[in-house]
Amino acid sequence: MCAPAIAVLFALLQARLEGVVVNERGEPVARAVVSTTDGSATTDERGSFTLVFPLAAADTVVVAVLPRGGSAQLFEESLMPGEVRKVRYALTASPALSGTVSETRLLPSVPKPDKSPQLGKYVLDRADLDRSPGSMEDVTRAITTLPGVVSDPDLLATFTVRGGASDETIDYLDGVPLSNPFHLGGFASIYNPMLIKSAQFFAGATPPQYDASLSGALDVAYATGETKKLHVEADVSMQTAKAVAQIPVTDGLSLTIALRRSYFELYFAGLRAAGVINSDYVAPEIGEYFGRAYWVTGAHHLTLTYARASDGFSFLLKPGEKPLFGTTTGLNLSNILQLAALTDRVAVGNGEIKLMGAFTRDQSSTSIASATLAARNVVQLNALARADLTYPIGAGSLAGGVEFSHRQYDFRGQVSDDRGIAPWASFPLVETGQGVVPVTSNAPSEVPAVYASFLAKPLTALSAEAGARLEFP
Repeated sequence: MCAPAIAVLFALLQARLEGVVVNERGEPVARAVVSTTDGSATTDERGSFTLVFPLAAADTVVVAVLPRGGSAQLFEESLMPGEVRKVRYALTASPALSGTVSETRLLPSVPKPDKSPQLGKYVLDRADLDRSPGSMEDVTRAITTLPGVVSDPDLLATFTVRGGASDETIDYLDGVPLSNPFHLGGFASIYNPMLIKSAQFFAGATPPQYDASLSGALDVAYATGETKKLHVEADVSMQTAKAVAQIPVTDGLSLTIALRRSYFELYFAGLRAAGVINSDYVAPEIGEYFGRAYWVTGAHHLTLTYARASDGFSFLLKPGEKPLFGTTTGLNLSNILQLAALTDRVAVGNGEIKLMGAFTRDQSSTSIASATLAARNVVQLNALARADLTYPIGAGSLAGGVEFSHRQYDFRGQVSDDRGIAPWASFPLVETGQGVVPVTSNAPSEVPAVYASFLAKPLTALSAEAGARLEFP
């Protein structure tokens, strides 16, 4: 075939794209790059361009237009071999590929940093809890990431503050003191992560509105549950299944119902089937049940709360059983905490008066069966009545209150006779040959207290706080 014939055939198989590029106002866009997979061209001052590329058959070509300082926008053209097409590409203010992206946020929004210059005070919320590595949905485990706090060496949820013992920190739930806020001796805390609104932790001096402590204070606040529409939320983790329902009843009245329950029975069933544990192991059981009524009437904000937290665990070894993991010691644990509280917040000018009455009952039973038997039952009761006043003064605030609590500690059972053992000695759950000593104690007490504090903030980055608390045990 001669050269002129080949040139004619090649021209017949070529497609040409001739066009102009304009902006959203119809003005020519100069020096924009127009490209396809077969080549590119740059628009002139009038926004014109020409693209030539071979086509053996009908094809769809994707044309990318990249204006200077902008984002690429795509256009599709269906061309035939030998076709010459005139086009006009109008660029939009936003890229043609942009659109509305919808998503589901599995984690709460990142919390804003606390810029208040209060030494040793930390405020956490649910977002902090969800984003803390290793927290395992537990606010007390999240606290172990803070300065001056050390987690329990046995991987429990308890912690120590600046070298103090784990029981030297006082714990509160919505302002109600708790004698033992942990399940199964420290395996997990009783605070439901789906209800937490905020948690104030003091690793330094304890503010005067709290009982005196040697190491610090933790005050967890649950959401009030105020809502105008039904809201139901559920979650399943590796440890527990949780559900929360916020229910509007009437104008100003709403209910909150929440529960959390472990399902370790499933794990233990698999271990038992594999012969890792013997048949008399009873899986740890953790249960929490919470109900709250929130009512707003006039200047009063009334909150009625009831909470119940329970847990248990036991194991025995039958004669002749040889599991991979076992013990010759029997252990039975059982804990039940009940809390009831009524709170009334009343606005007084720019300040607020908070009146609260609360009652807690914490019962713990432990039984260890080995060469010797040690069983104990501990019941701690606390009836509390208090009134608090907060009032802003300029850039600062004044706070004060009175409190009266009736406390009763009832202990019945046996304890190990460790008078011949060094106080720093530590033993695992093994038979040590120690004897036991029977103990019976019933120690009621009444503790009235009064406190006052003043916070001054002359500058945004400067604050000074002073306070005092007097108790009359």
